[in-house]
Amino acid sequence: MSRYNIHIDPQLPEPDRVSSHQNFDALFQEYRAVKRFEFWRTLYRNPRVFAGVAAAIALMVLLYQAAVEEQLAPDRMGAPIAEALPPDQVWTLMGDRDTTLRLTETMSLWIPAGSLLDSAGQPFLGEYRMAYRGLDNASEQFVSGAVGVQQPFYLEAHTDATSLVAGPGLALRITGPAVPLAQYQDQQWLAMAETHPLEIPAAAAPATRPEKPGILSRSPEEQGIKELGSAPQLPGKPFGVKIKNQQQFPQFRGYANVYWEYIPKQGYANPWEEGLIDETWGDVAIRRYREDSYELLFTRPSANGGLETRKVVARPYLEAQTEPVAMAIYQDRMAEYSQALSSWERDKLEVQRFKTAKEKARADYEAALKAWEAGQQDTTPSVITGMSYPVARMGYWGFLEAVATQQDSSLISLHTDISFGTKAEPFVKVFAVNASNGLISAAVKEGGRWKIPMQQQPTMIWAYGLTRVWVGNYEGTESVTVRPMPDSVKTAEELVRYLEGLGR
Repeated sequence: MSRYNIHIDPQLPEPDRVSSHQNFDALFQEYRAVKRFEFWRTLYRNPRVFAGVAAAIALMVLLYQAAVEEQLAPDRMGAPIAEALPPDQVWTLMGDRDTTLRLTETMSLWIPAGSLLDSAGQPFLGEYRMAYRGLDNASEQFVSGAVGVQQPFYLEAHTDATSLVAGPGLALRITGPAVPLAQYQDQQWLAMAETHPLEIPAAAAPATRPEKPGILSRSPEEQGIKELGSAPQLPGKPFGVKIKNQQQFPQFRGYANVYWEYIPKQGYANPWEEGLIDETWGDVAIRRYREDSYELLFTRPSANGGLETRKVVARPYLEAQTEPVAMAIYQDRMAEYSQALSSWERDKLEVQRFKTAKEKARADYEAALKAWEAGQQDTTPSVITGMSYPVARMGYWGFLEAVATQQDSSLISLHTDISFGTKAEPFVKVFAVNASNGLISAAVKEGGRWKIPMQQQPTMIWAYGLTRVWVGNYEGTESVTVRPMPDSVKTAEELVRYLEGLGR
């Protein structure tokens, strides 16, 4: 008998086991997964293919970011605050009557009967409201976006249900010499070429002497506005030093290091800017400065064999004997400072609001008094010469400025101050502002910088971000740091008052 038992044809598996391995769909899915990962594994090995894919992804990211910025960009004339400034004056009128509205001392609006049209293009003859606001200062022009002209203003006619549009005959009448007028259309100012000379009867003086407004004799305190003190001081970051004459001050005995809060004082050093927080300066001698602050004397050998000294004024962190405790106290003080600063800025807005209202009341009263006094001296009717400008549409209007043939300009880079936790963001529009005379000019973006016009000698930079306003001082340097407006500023009028306060 042979010692070998050879099975040439082994026994086949059971039919159930064979059928369990006949799932071709699962096998195909496994094949696709393997090939997909094989593509990504070999992608980085081909530099050209990898670079092309990376460039395509980067382009998609840039396009997406641009689309987001375009979507978030202001949809009015540039202001990030959605609401518009409220009108100075609103008249309730009837569309079936001829009406003349006196907008300013030298400008009126002539509204013939039926010259306003409804949404169907038909003359509107019912009751409506005409709204007007003069944008007299730089902050109002910045918030509304109506910059680039002198003394801009806007007109709007509407009912409770719809806005009305200008029709034939509607006209602005301006007394005095002819001036170039412009209207804001399609993102630019367009000059009004058509004018008509007019002879306008002079307005008669009021019969009675104008009364002095009561606000002119009241103080902010009488108006319920508390007196504005100095702004809260930003806490200084703590630093620790060893005290050479520690035995003279019992309150510091047992401290390995005393931690201090730097206090800015004229004629004294800043320990952070001058590198005094350094072991090369050795021990520090102290002496009482005033109240709860001390004068710190830093010394070290100089290169010529003498002594180099610096003096710093600081306040001790008596509760802290270690750096973590000092930093915890510093964070608490920063939180208190932020809260105090917001409260102080709210009070500042209230004071500024009162001052603005008082100044306007005084100007209106003095103008009315002057007109009354002039009328008492000469009661003879007179006719003055004026110009009539057709109003083709409602919206923003202004007087064109003379344009220089060679515009002096400067390129600046803007940097955001995010020390209060505010996120940096792209700038949509940037303006150069002269805070003293209220002139504002738009800047033009060139690459990563902004070209600002210099004829008006700007002193500040105001900018629209995607979500907030940024402001900064301009001192003729190529780099300008801008800070965000406070979170307490919520409305368009509050933003106007905040910006007006910056220039005072």
